[in-house]
Amino acid sequence: MSIITSFVFSALGILVLYLAYDEGSIVMILVSLFIIVLFAIFFVANTLKLIRNYPYLKITDQYIQLDPFTKSEATIYFDDIKHIKVSKVSSQNIIEIVLHDEDAHFAQLSFHNKMRLCMNRITGFTIFTLNVKAVPKQERGELLQTIDLIIQLKLNNEAPQMPI
Repeated sequence: MSIITSFVFSALGILVLYLAYDEGSIVMILVSLFIIVLFAIFFVANTLKLIRNYPYLKITDQYIQLDPFTKSEATIYFDDIKHIKVSKVSSQNIIEIVLHDEDAHFAQLSFHNKMRLCMNRITGFTIFTLNVKAVPKQERGELLQTIDLIIQLKLNNEAPQMPI
């Protein structure tokens, strides 16, 4: 879906560029160039994610890793997790991982991840917010069971002993 969205916005940016060039509006030309470049980057990144077929999420007995084996890799250790919220926003099931010190964790991220995850902070979500639809359908049940196990372990203050 994000590939289609970024492609559509890139195409609209090209249309605006054409109209702005025709009108001679320098400001609109600059805005449209910004839109084209921004959504072209999203289009390429999303296409590469689709082609490379790396897992979106990796859960071990010590940490949760988002986008493993990629430049966007982010590791969240269970000790850093304060709690996990599972909720529904705009008919989308999301999982928010709330950290003890989110600002310190955000400061340690690479520039690439800061740029990628800053929208979560701007929109009021935690920096590590997962969309359940990003996980293949056949694996969603197992993901939710594992998240439930992590939540139960955090509530009981036990060390994670997950059968993975």
